[in-house]
Amino acid sequence: MFAQVPGSREEQQLFHGADTRLSELDFSVADEALACTVAGERGTSAIGVLSDDGKGVRTVTEGDVIDRAPRWTPGGRAEIVYASAGIGRTKAGRAVSRSPFALHRLRFSDNSVEVLMADARYDYAAGIPISQNSLYALRRSYTRSLRASPFGRLSSVFRSLFGGGASVEPGTDDTSELVRITPKGSQLVARDVLAFDITANEDVVYSNGAGIFRIAAQQTTPELLFALEDVEQLVIYW
Repeated sequence: MFAQVPGSREEQQLFHGADTRLSELDFSVADEALACTVAGERGTSAIGVLSDDGKGVRTVTEGDVIDRAPRWTPGGRAEIVYASAGIGRTKAGRAVSRSPFALHRLRFSDNSVEVLMADARYDYAAGIPISQNSLYALRRSYTRSLRASPFGRLSSVFRSLFGGGASVEPGTDDTSELVRITPKGSQLVARDVLAFDITANEDVVYSNGAGIFRIAAQQTTPELLFALEDVEQLVIYW
């Protein structure tokens, strides 16, 4: 893992581990720490944190689960929102199914974990918290069964829910919906969404496979920003 100042060619190595695979990085200036997904054994993954204490990456979740896509909550509250699903196995330990992805919040102040959104009908993934009681996420119909290769299917689920190579065909049951989640439930924002990010004033920017669109805060009509196909990751920098 490296850090680089934009516009410079100088790199600073933050972490090196020959047997450690990290992905889905999210840095919090307020918390002075970086969260990431740490690949585990037998298809599992955990949430890891790298802070400026010289101790390297430490995992903060565990179990026979798939924990992915951590995002810090704003305001330096030392909280992380992430997606989590359990793995179903045979007695021999072979993965044959998984539970729906649910959104969890981990509070470092008391090491408590709270389920923010869970529904047996849907996978919820790629959560981006906006406030203590509001976040955005992708929602997709849940399919319990795994095809011939369980880990191949899990990999396909990862790519489709979290980005990284899968394209989505609009109008099928595999498309993702962008939703806004509050204590009152989920509100649909946009359909056929591949990737999205939220600005500081809560403008929504998303890709639907044909272009990049913006929905201004408190509005519902999307504005086309760029006609770009299959954009699978969006990061707003300000």
